[in-house]
Amino acid sequence: MTPQDRTQELIRQVNNLVAFLDLDDKEEDISGRLSSSISPSFRGRREEKTGS
Repeated sequence: MTPQDRTQELIRQVNNLVAFLDLDDKEEDISGRLSSSISPSFRGRREEKTGS
């Protein structure tokens, strides 16, 4: 797989993710959905790092 192929595949995956999240065209709602699905695991990792 060439770097170009990898880039195209990544772009395709990102576009699929955006299309999946962009169900009702509200940016605030999309970012809210993203942060609610991503933040818990990030917060957990951050607390582990700062706690030690």
